[in-house]
Amino acid sequence: MEVLVQTNNLTKRYGQHRSVNNVNLSVKKGEIYGLIGRNGAGKTTVLRLISGLARPTEGDVCLFGQNSHDTIYAQNRVGVLIENPGIYPNMSARENVKLKCLAKGISSKGYIAELLECVGLPTADKKKVKHFSVGMKQRLGIALALVGNPELVLLDEPINGLDPQGMVEIREIITRLNEDRGITFIVSSHILGELSKIATCYGIIDKGEMKKQILKTELTEDLEEYFFSLTGGVSHD
Repeated sequence: MEVLVQTNNLTKRYGQHRSVNNVNLSVKKGEIYGLIGRNGAGKTTVLRLISGLARPTEGDVCLFGQNSHDTIYAQNRVGVLIENPGIYPNMSARENVKLKCLAKGISSKGYIAELLECVGLPTADKKKVKHFSVGMKQRLGIALALVGNPELVLLDEPINGLDPQGMVEIREIITRLNEDRGITFIVSSHILGELSKIATCYGIIDKGEMKKQILKTELTEDLEEYFFSLTGGVSHD
């Protein structure tokens, strides 16, 4: 199976602190890769390095078999939703997506409506985003990440702060896009119960270091128990 993402000794230092330390990660085409770790473990930094939003101090990232920082082509095949969605609150969902489409040079008829339908926002194309719920904003963020039809999508804590219904909606969107469009996902989260319902494999990161990569089918115990066995038990910080 084709490897879409490969990191080699990926390291990011901020001063003397190593936020990410020699991380080797491999993601194959068609996977939903769950990047698991406590808050502050380095998940967001890894995603920023993969997406090109940050440059590594050491090591490198290969996307689609090419060094990610040597070609815009590879980066254009990646959709990103890291930290807060980059949305304009006084604009509607349609206007936000249209702006992203203009930046990408996309003007296909019906394209915006199709994206909004895909993430469950077909009737919210005129409502200002500042009136959206947290879940609606996250779904709009995913729609923006999908502009340009990426083959790989990076989602950073997409269910954080959502109510149970919102979690289900995001989970269903990711699963449907993976199955129907063949999109590969890297999804970071510290909410193990939710991530275990969609991920096909896991990368467990702790204190900036990759502890283990494992397929879901290889797990012989509960994901939470496995996570704590690798990272030293329940944190009381």
